Formats: sequence, C-alpha cells, structure tokens
Amino acid sequence: MSAKDIRNIVLLGHSGSGKTTLAERMLFLTGGTDRLGKIADGNTVCDYDPEEIKRQISIQASLAPVEYEGHVLNFIDTPGFFDFRGMMKGVTLMPKASRRLL
Repeated sequence: MSAKDIRNIVLLGHSGSGKTTLAERMLFLTGGTDRLGKIADGNTVCDYDPEEIKRQISIQASLAPVEYEGHVLNFIDTPGFFDFRGMMKGVTLMPKASRRLL
C-alpha cells in the first residue's frame, strides 16, 4: 500500500449533526468494526473517553482507519461543540499538510 491509496475523510459539522454516527456507520459498513455502536449506549468507536461518553459529545478529534477496496480510509471525527473549535481547525490542516509531504 502506498500514500496514493490513503484517503483522509474529515467529518465537520455543528454539534449534534451526526458526525460520530456517520463515522460509526461507515466503519461498520466497510468492515472496520463488527458492531454498530450508538452514542446513547456509550459504545461508539470514536467517542471512547469517559467524559465524551458522559456528555454524549465529541471533545477531541478521533481517527478511525479502515482498509476498503485497496485503500486506507482515515475517518476523522471532529468535535462540533463551539468550545472545541481549536481542535477542528488543527484537524482541517492535517490533510493539507499530508499532501505537501507526499
């Protein structure tokens, strides 16, 4: 596998828009996980921190990689709550920086 086979998919949106749920479904459908986690149940792949589970929001960006049809898909689930906007800005710069490294 080479760098050209890597896809970074950043999920951006406001709080409660479904970013973590979308990431969870994409992981499940691509075989990245064998179960479909739910935010309400506190068992999603991306929101694993005890504080995220308690609040039912993403506090930090999470990387969820999966291999699918010869590619590595890096799902990056970002916080949507306004207090964590600094985390979102840093995450959105990552794909730009990785293109420069290739």
